[in-house]
Order: sequence, then structure tokens, then C-alpha cells
Amino acid sequence: MEDKTSNRLAGLGAWGQRPLKTSTKNLLWYGAWGVVIIGALIVNPTSLAAFYAFPLGLLAWLPNGDEKAVVGLMFGGWIVGWIFYILISVALSRIKKKGLFLCIYFLFCILLMLNVVGCQRVLEAASGIR
Repeated sequence: MEDKTSNRLAGLGAWGQRPLKTSTKNLLWYGAWGVVIIGALIVNPTSLAAFYAFPLGLLAWLPNGDEKAVVGLMFGGWIVGWIFYILISVALSRIKKKGLFLCIYFLFCILLMLNVVGCQRVLEAASGIR
């Protein structure tokens, strides 16, 4: 006898098991990055000049994170951050089930949101360096 709950994500039922179209996944992924760009431009239009260092914004949430992010900027730590985002994006592109995709996508969006706010904190800290 097969356990019906073993093949379902908690709380999503059969809906979470349905496949998700690649076009829908792409739309959601591009939409998330579009919101990031628009949000960053609204908060600080000059932040686009440092777009390559975007992943370092996550470091701002660590203790002394502003300092760690500035050091990461100087030593190329942003490369590790982009690899992290690439890995999440590849994972999202390979997920077939709607429920799992939406769970990982939700975490991805939270990371992007924290990253945008963290970038603002890092830019403010970096502007105080003389």
C-alpha cells in the first residue's frame, strides 16, 4: 500500500505535483530580477554602477556585514555570490513540479529582497570610506 502523502509536498496536495511550464518559470524568474532592478533604481539610481557586486548585499545581514561586504568587493567575493545565484537559477530551471518550484522560488525572492536592502547598507558604508 502506497502512502499518498509521501509523494506530495506538505499542504500543497495534488496541485503541487502538477508540472510547471518552462515559459511560466522563465516569466517568474525574469520578473523577480526585473523587480530587483526597478527596486534598486528607485532606492538609489547610482546603485547600477555597482551591479556586478550585487550578491555582496547578502553579507550586510551578518555581524559587521557592511565591512565584510566591502572587503569582499575588494577581493572578488562577489564572484562567489554570482555562482550562488547561478546555482539557484539552474535548480529552478530543472524543477518540474509546481509546488517545489514555488517553494524554492519563494526563498529565491526573499534572498533577492534581502540582497537589495543589504546593497543599500553596503553602499552607505562604502560611501563613508575615505
